[in-house]
Amino acid sequence: MFITQRLRQVNRFRQWIQILLKYGLEDVVATTSLRRLVPERRSSSESFLHFSRYERIRMAIEELGPTFVKGGQVLSNRPDLLPSDLINELKKLQDSVPPVSFETIKQIIETETGKNIQHTFLKIDEKPLGSASIGQVHKAFLRSGEAVVIKVQRPNVARMIEGDLSIVREFVQLTEQFFKGQGILNPLEVVTIFEKNIKKELDYRNELANMEQFRRIYANEHQFYVPKPYKKYSTDKILVIEYVEGCKINDKEQLRFWGLSPQKLAERGLNIYLGQIFKHGYFHADPHPGNILVDKNGKINLIDFGMVGSLTQRDKFAFADLFASMSQGDARTMALNLQKLAVESEVENMRSLESSLNELIDVLEPLALESTNIAEVTNSLQRIVYEHRISLPPSIFLVLRALVVIEGIGKEMHPTLNVFKFIQPYGLSLLKQKYSLEELSKESLNLTRDFYTLFQNSPFEINSIIQKLRKGKIVVQVQEIKDEKYLQTLNHVINLGVLGLLCSSAVVGFAILAVSGQSGRFLMVFGYNVNLAFLFICFILTLLLFIFVKMRKK
Repeated sequence: MFITQRLRQVNRFRQWIQILLKYGLEDVVATTSLRRLVPERRSSSESFLHFSRYERIRMAIEELGPTFVKGGQVLSNRPDLLPSDLINELKKLQDSVPPVSFETIKQIIETETGKNIQHTFLKIDEKPLGSASIGQVHKAFLRSGEAVVIKVQRPNVARMIEGDLSIVREFVQLTEQFFKGQGILNPLEVVTIFEKNIKKELDYRNELANMEQFRRIYANEHQFYVPKPYKKYSTDKILVIEYVEGCKINDKEQLRFWGLSPQKLAERGLNIYLGQIFKHGYFHADPHPGNILVDKNGKINLIDFGMVGSLTQRDKFAFADLFASMSQGDARTMALNLQKLAVESEVENMRSLESSLNELIDVLEPLALESTNIAEVTNSLQRIVYEHRISLPPSIFLVLRALVVIEGIGKEMHPTLNVFKFIQPYGLSLLKQKYSLEELSKESLNLTRDFYTLFQNSPFEINSIIQKLRKGKIVVQVQEIKDEKYLQTLNHVINLGVLGLLCSSAVVGFAILAVSGQSGRFLMVFGYNVNLAFLFICFILTLLLFIFVKMRKK
């Protein structure tokens, strides 16, 4: 079994290498241990060499199959991990594959529901509404007559993706140094992020839970609607959702035919999305026109909840502060807010980060934030984040991407639409909330708890450090300093510290002896404590000796 699996992996490696060679990417494997799998007769094609390197990477991904296409789409939302030019190419990846036969779809539905298809559905359209790498969508009618959409996972796709993922991880481990040389400093982290996302998407119950959560949030909203999922008929491999009628939100001709204003719909749609992000902190993260439908009454219907993002209260405050400090031209505060948003709050070079942000502000200042495209600001911020290796939560990039897509749709429908103008009220509301009495009280309580926890855990932490020191598990690196003047100053400061420590220790010691209840044991002459006087004289002599030795060394 193991040998068969290993042979399958080697054959898959060879297939990948052939594709890499075809697109002129032989350096990916030529400098690693995989070079032994490179055939003597290389099949690289000259016809692709006039494309840029990142274009050829995107083409190779498309040919490598659904796993890689889906991975590229996931990673297109992580500009902190990949160069911006590569991100732009990954955004072009199309998740569209030839449809599976209806007989296969029917068999999957019956296996998942455990019932004959006629027991559940009155009718299913054999022609799919859409076909992607993971799932295929068909319109159907329940026995009750309700129109629904059935999302069915393609056969064996989970097994294929899991098999590919195991090979991808091994492939990246073997080629890690190459990827690091290309500016991808954490290639294995890239694989881990992809694994996490794809496994979540393979279980349709996650999307169902997302829809139920949105329906709870917007239960009383009349101009915005989330279709109802049918939990009774859904499993991890099939998802049954209420069918909604409507046209794409950017279909201006149809909207005008219905007597609807594209400009007003653009503004309403933008407010709905900004409310999701800045008010609820829970947002639909894939807002392309095909996922935003408008019915003839002007109601906005949101579909496809496979990709959803969330923001904590802290993230929302930091995000609002980031835009506020940008509008005020305050690079220092911008840097601090980026640090607050970071997964690892330690930024290696804050001064350099401030300088980069200041350059961004200098570019924006002549234009004014109100007349700037959010896409320009987002691209610049993402470049800075990548250059300074700031690790931000994935949800932050999903927000930025969603805002850019919404701005693009909005400007198509409403050319003078300014996203920043709509963001400002939400930002001001968040800042007021942040500095409200209730929020400040909550923050003070959290701070008190943090300090209490710190003091409570300090003995254990100190003990742990001492244990590690004893076992030699803590290594202290000392950098050699060759600047003589600096060394003299440092020596002088240390001497003053030692002297101050001696003096303070002596004062405390004498005070304790003077007020001690044991003074009766000391030798008293003419009412004076001889022992105490003797100790004081010894201290003065030691102090003078210390000063004399230091003076001699100079």
